[in-house]
Amino acid sequence: MNSHEKIAETCLELLVNDSWGVYLPKQFMDTRPDWHWSTRQIRKQCSADTIEILRAGPDSEQYWDAWDEVLSVEFVTPNTGEKTTLHQDGDLWAVKADELAKFSDEEVQDFWENR
Repeated sequence: MNSHEKIAETCLELLVNDSWGVYLPKQFMDTRPDWHWSTRQIRKQCSADTIEILRAGPDSEQYWDAWDEVLSVEFVTPNTGEKTTLHQDGDLWAVKADELAKFSDEEVQDFWENR
C-alpha cells in the first residue's frame, strides 16, 4: 500500500461532499449527528454566534468568516482523545491529526495536491 492509500484509509473521513456548494457549512452543522459533540468545542473556540450564523445559511454576511473559524478548530474526540481537524477542498473531510502526523510533510502535501 502506498502512502496515498495509507493516508486515505487511516487519516480521512468524508463528512460532506461538495455537491452542497455554498450550503456545505450549513449542512455540516445541521446534519452530522455523529459529530454532535463538536458543537460544544466550536462554542468554546469560536465566536459566540458562529453556530447560529452557519445554521442560518449563506445569506449572512458573516457566513464565510464563521466557517473559516470552524475550519481552524482542532477537535478532540470524546472517549478516545483523538485530535481531528477539518479540511475542505471542495468536499469536507475529518482529518485524524495524530495519524496524519505519522507521514512526512512531503507525503501529505503530495497527497492533497494529487488526490
